Amino acid sequence: MTSKGVSWVRIPLSPHMKKPNKKISFIIIAALIAVLLIYYLFFQQNNVPEMQPTGLGLESNTASFDSYLCSDIQRAKEKDRCFREIAQLESNPEICGAIADSNIQEECYSRTAGIVKDESICENIGSKRNKNKCFIAVAKSRQDPKICEKVNSKWRKDDCYSEMAQIKQDASFCEMIQNYQWRRERCYYLVAGIKKDKTLCEKIKDDFFKNLCENAE
Repeated sequence: MTSKGVSWVRIPLSPHMKKPNKKISFIIIAALIAVLLIYYLFFQQNNVPEMQPTGLGLESNTASFDSYLCSDIQRAKEKDRCFREIAQLESNPEICGAIADSNIQEECYSRTAGIVKDESICENIGSKRNKNKCFIAVAKSRQDPKICEKVNSKWRKDDCYSEMAQIKQDASFCEMIQNYQWRRERCYYLVAGIKKDKTLCEKIKDDFFKNLCENAE
């Protein structure tokens, strides 16, 4: 074939020149992908950020690898909630130290303290309200009414004793409710319902709760 004076000659393949083997090419490409994947995983594992100390006396390397995944989350609130959920799942209060938002962090300490049944974790909480919630959570999980004494609120302390009365099915804890009579009598009513014991209704002076107690099925 001639175009503008230029001759194009089709050169036949030499019988010694073989076409590339597709199978071999696929193996080479797969091997390269595998090498790149191994390198990527190795690089990521060796560049995991260290957890910050939390003052709990726990080593930073006790945090699970799952908690490091939270670090990749861009939105601050979602990242903090991720750390909180991992701390609960791992029963590891140290992870709470990675949370930036103070309310979410204190909630994290409160929840994990209840899970591991350790009231000393509550001391990491600054706000009175959340610290009281933490002590009540531990008291409930340990079923230990003595921890209710650590609650620094008359109202919340009464809540703690009411919870103890219901958990232990022991109406004597209702007597420790000092601040509002109706709350103490409500406690008797609740325990009477749990135990199916209407003799406890006799301890109730308030007509409303007494009628509810006596007429309960």
